[in-house]
Amino acid sequence: MASFANLGLSVGRGERSARTQRDATLAQNAYSRFLSQQRGDRELRSLGEQTNRDLGALSAAYSQRGLRNSGLQQQARNEFGTQAFRSEQDIRNQTAQQLDMANLSDAQAQAAYESAVQEAEIAKANSIAQLAAELLNYYPFMGS
Repeated sequence: MASFANLGLSVGRGERSARTQRDATLAQNAYSRFLSQQRGDRELRSLGEQTNRDLGALSAAYSQRGLRNSGLQQQARNEFGTQAFRSEQDIRNQTAQQLDMANLSDAQAQAAYESAVQEAEIAKANSIAQLAAELLNYYPFMGS
């Protein structure tokens, strides 16, 4: 005969374990999000400072050659601006992709937790049904 003492205890233990694992994953993802945003901000600041320095150097180089305000300088500035814009977009896209990955991991952790809880509930219900079936075997001996 099955024991009544352990009914539901392993279910609670499994649920706690799944909750702990989910919470650890969520905390790790929150920290990853924070680091990703910090990294993205730092890279954007660095890119902005570098762009300003390089733009000044570009203007100075064209001035030294006597090409200030020429079509060549304007074309170089346009190409430089386009390249800086693309670099900025790459940094923003990379940061957004990292955030999306953390969000996906959060969703997967939550789904795994819900699945574990559901499986534990099913196991508990099966255990109760099995015990009830075993008790029915003793029904003829119980008297009215």
